[in-house]
Amino acid sequence: MAFIKVKVLKRGNIFKRGIERKLFIGANNRALKRTVDAGAKLIKRELPKATGDLAQGVRGRVKSPRLGIIQVEGPRADIMPIIERGRRPTGGGGFLARTLRGLGLGSSKSFEPIKAWVRLVINPKNLNQVAFLVFRKIHREGFEGKHIFKRSRPRIGRFARRFFREEYRKVARELNR
Repeated sequence: MAFIKVKVLKRGNIFKRGIERKLFIGANNRALKRTVDAGAKLIKRELPKATGDLAQGVRGRVKSPRLGIIQVEGPRADIMPIIERGRRPTGGGGFLARTLRGLGLGSSKSFEPIKAWVRLVINPKNLNQVAFLVFRKIHREGFEGKHIFKRSRPRIGRFARRFFREEYRKVARELNR
């Protein structure tokens, strides 16, 4: 599964109790929530448009006061690691003949998503034949991953630094009143 963890490191407890501690914890929670929400939006924007309902499954959740997770959930979440890391070539020839029973296009779990993608992106008159050619090409040559989560990590880190800085400045202004 592809995901990004956003961790808040404990750097000592600067406020033992009282209003200062409540303000600080509130700022932490708000900044973490803003970070995972912004990170989820970024991942959704970076996903290829032809992934259909995969973008709807991108979620940013705060699991605890110190941990937020951005991940893909739902029925299509199993293809996200393939989109993220790509796929190595698996040969072709005999495998394709057995799997798809020639051009009779028998059932195959990995063929149906490719067929749906071809319908969405290309929409040819001879859908099965074009989908078979795309399927064969992927199995023979593989494809490079999109590395969406990997590329997004630095930007999400910048979001986190900015959001935490803004929230802590608000706390400092509140305490200086």
